[in-house]
Amino acid sequence: RDEIRKYAQINQIEFREDSSNASTKYLRNKLRHHILPLFRQENQQFEDVMMRNIKNLKMAQDFIETSLEKSREEIVSKRDQEVLQINLEKLRSKKAYLFVLYNILEEFNFTFDTTISLSDKNIITGKQFFSSTHEALIDRGQLLIRKRRMLFSKEVLIHELGEYEFDSNIIKIDAQIKKLPFGASKYLEQFDRDKLKFPLKLRKWTNGDRMIPLGMKTSKLVSDMLTDAKLSKFEKEKTLVIESNGIIVWLVGQRISELVKITPQTNNIISVSLSSKT
Repeated sequence: RDEIRKYAQINQIEFREDSSNASTKYLRNKLRHHILPLFRQENQQFEDVMMRNIKNLKMAQDFIETSLEKSREEIVSKRDQEVLQINLEKLRSKKAYLFVLYNILEEFNFTFDTTISLSDKNIITGKQFFSSTHEALIDRGQLLIRKRRMLFSKEVLIHELGEYEFDSNIIKIDAQIKKLPFGASKYLEQFDRDKLKFPLKLRKWTNGDRMIPLGMKTSKLVSDMLTDAKLSKFEKEKTLVIESNGIIVWLVGQRISELVKITPQTNNIISVSLSSKT
């Protein structure tokens, strides 16, 4: 303030001071008028010492932020567009892993108590935790984080070729002339058109669902197929199926049914693809 006043005098600028600066009912003024003068009496270099401490603290802060960013790059990755993944083994190899974890989770509104629980070495797969905005899941040595989900639509009926929306997904049905290479994309499959009965139904899978997977002669529980594929609880929750006449013909992203596969006798082919809205 003294420097500002001196600058104003030299440059002939009228100096005005906020009247509230003199009132000690504000904490900042109590410190300025009563507390700081006491420190100056004890140590004439008080300002110099404090400025040096502030610089040291700023350097320490920069060092901590750089270290945290490096740790984040080493242990955090994206599982998919919605899910963040933290490698717990790599996390626990850090000396201050609890501090590192809290600085990551704080962004998603998890408390420090939740951070302590999530860092427990004996925590079991499937354990879930919730913040006001996100949910966390322990899954085979990984900590998965995603936004808390809204309720899904129940189903979409597909009456003909074209594009349809289902929550955050777009499903596209096209006629094809030739068969695509096997495994072109797990979210793109081809079917014998004459073995399907429209309307098709796109919905979330439910417990008790069964289908005859490609290459098998008997049906299998969808829940067992998802377990065999080692999907996390988050991944299972968003898995969809397509039905034809009440029969599941595609466990989306996993397997089609033996009943609708393309054979040398197939005359009409359709492709079905699922993608996220951009």
